[in-house]
Amino acid sequence: MTQQRYKLNTPAVVEETFDTETVIVNLVSGFYYSATKSGVMMWNLLVNGYTATEIASQLHKHFTGTEKQFTTAVEEFRTKLLAEQLIVAVNGDHTAPLMPPSTIQTPAPFENPVLEKYTDMQDLLLLDPIHEVNDSGWPNKKPEQNNEPKKP
Repeated sequence: MTQQRYKLNTPAVVEETFDTETVIVNLVSGFYYSATKSGVMMWNLLVNGYTATEIASQLHKHFTGTEKQFTTAVEEFRTKLLAEQLIVAVNGDHTAPLMPPSTIQTPAPFENPVLEKYTDMQDLLLLDPIHEVNDSGWPNKKPEQNNEPKKP
């Protein structure tokens, strides 16, 4: 299993976690995603710099299942997120984040993460004026580019 750390692919990707779902929007492609079941926990740990091994360890604390089941689920989920360009590898020497305390009394049965992809709002998301902003975000517009030829 990889010991690589990851982070959210900002500014191209934004996300919001609710109780049982994480909604992820790729502002470049116009696709949006819904992560549910164990995918919510995996997503939050991945974008906060946890390695696949550390995530599998956290899953073991919260769910019943086998180590192989956890490692396979983490690797498959991580691979999907990378393929959709929702996360990017963190380069350099980064220290491990603090492990969250376990408050689960009785682990729940493990359910594989679900990452659903939606393309129905692509045109609308790509029309959004957020694409016309500079790196500091809304409401700071990109400088106008003048494509007119220079006068002699």
